[in-house]
Amino acid sequence: MDNHLTICAILGAGNDDAGNIDSDAIQRCDLAVEMLTSNKQTQLILCGGFGDHFNITDQQHYKYLKKYIESKKSNFEGAILGYVDSYNTIDDIQGINTLLQPLISNSIKLVIITNDYHVLRASILAKKNITSENVTVQFLSVSSLKDVTLLSSRLEHEIRRIKEYLSE
Repeated sequence: MDNHLTICAILGAGNDDAGNIDSDAIQRCDLAVEMLTSNKQTQLILCGGFGDHFNITDQQHYKYLKKYIESKKSNFEGAILGYVDSYNTIDDIQGINTLLQPLISNSIKLVIITNDYHVLRASILAKKNITSENVTVQFLSVSSLKDVTLLSSRLEHEIRRIKEYLSE
């Protein structure tokens, strides 16, 4: 019998000035809703705060993720383990790790949801920051719906950041 805790963490993405989440965030949330529906014991961590590169509104990005999920699945608030008020992926991963600490005596399956172009960098950060032997980290990715120019820009950003991490 599998008796681990399943925790799903949605990494922050973006939203517009009106708080409408972008296609990356929508896809991430939709995948999390599927997980919540198929496993009622799944707990959820929502990530994303403020930053000129993804959210310049007056509310944290995770609140917009929550609002979107509420539009797809009612009565899921009891599944929320916590929120990460983050500026970037490093903050996301460190915040997730902090939320896991009170549960670390349990066997935890942590499923981190992000986009295909972002998995490598997020996994490098997770390996560096989430070091408990009781936590198994798995990544689920969704394919980006961004146009080729924007996707190319995102990939270039990912490569730059990975090179920075590897040179530290």
